[in-house]
Formats: sequence, C-alpha cells, structure tokens
Amino acid sequence: MKSDKPRDEFMERVQAHERNWGNETYPNRPDLAEIISAPIVTFWQPSDPKIAHQIITLHSDLKELEQWFIQVFLRAHITQPDRRFLAAYSNRKKVRVKGVSIQFEVEGE
Repeated sequence: MKSDKPRDEFMERVQAHERNWGNETYPNRPDLAEIISAPIVTFWQPSDPKIAHQIITLHSDLKELEQWFIQVFLRAHITQPDRRFLAAYSNRKKVRVKGVSIQFEVEGE
C-alpha cells in the first residue's frame, strides 16, 4: 500500500546512521536527541577507508560549514580533508550550496 505521506529524507538519513553505527561510536558522535534538536546537522563520509559508515556533526549555524569549505579550499595544496561533505540540513530541511565567491586582493594596493 502506497502512503501519501511525503518522504522525510532527513529522518531516513538519521535512522540509517543510527542503524549502521548501533552501539559503536566515533569521536564527538552526537546522540539521537542532540541530532533531532540541532539547528544544523551535517552528514560526512570519512576519508579513512576503514570507516565505512557516514558520520554526523552538529552546528549552530551555516557559517561553520562555510568556514570548513574555505579551509579545505585554501589548504588543498597542503593536506587532504579528513572527510567528504555529503549533505546538510537546517531545521530538518535540506541545504544545498547555492554559490561560491572568491575574492582577490592585489598586495600593496
């Protein structure tokens, strides 16, 4: 029987995260109550091939994610990021990167 209820992608991801990790943990792993109540929830795939499951980080605002992206861009020639961005949700609604702006400055002017 088909349900008319709209798909809740956020909850599907959270449930998959909880099932995949079970009782295992990772540094700073949030508990379910923290995930559900966080303003910004971000899903990542660790770069370490030994970690098969996605991890979650919680943020107070999108500025923290913006800073992460800037740092990854500016340090790409020095080091690879320890994780790959998969998805972010603001108040359980999907967030997408709308645009990127790089500003240049000529030294001495």
